[in-house]
Amino acid sequence: MFYIYVKCHFDAAHKLDLPYDSPCRNLHGHRFLVEVEIRSKTLNDQGLVVDFKHIKSIVNKLDHSCLNDTLVQPTAERIAKYIFTEIQTETGFVPEFVRIWESDNSYAEYRSDE
Repeated sequence: MFYIYVKCHFDAAHKLDLPYDSPCRNLHGHRFLVEVEIRSKTLNDQGLVVDFKHIKSIVNKLDHSCLNDTLVQPTAERIAKYIFTEIQTETGFVPEFVRIWESDNSYAEYRSDE
């Protein structure tokens, strides 16, 4: 089994519609750290599972954006699922996980049920 792991980041703004008093209700930004792992039993004709640059280009589509323009209630959990789905759609691979670090101490992760 082959595994690839990609770690990259993007900068974006968002605000959350929360039913309680929180600074996250205001538009604010983060440097999101993204971790992705993909596995495959085979390699393509170039000897790769998938080019690292392809994964990074999917993530980079969110760079310097307002996430509320792409996602409803863009929590770290929903961002992780969005990137997971985009990778699956564009590459045909189901990631093992997509992890979104919103700060040095907090992350959300989306995994396949497979």
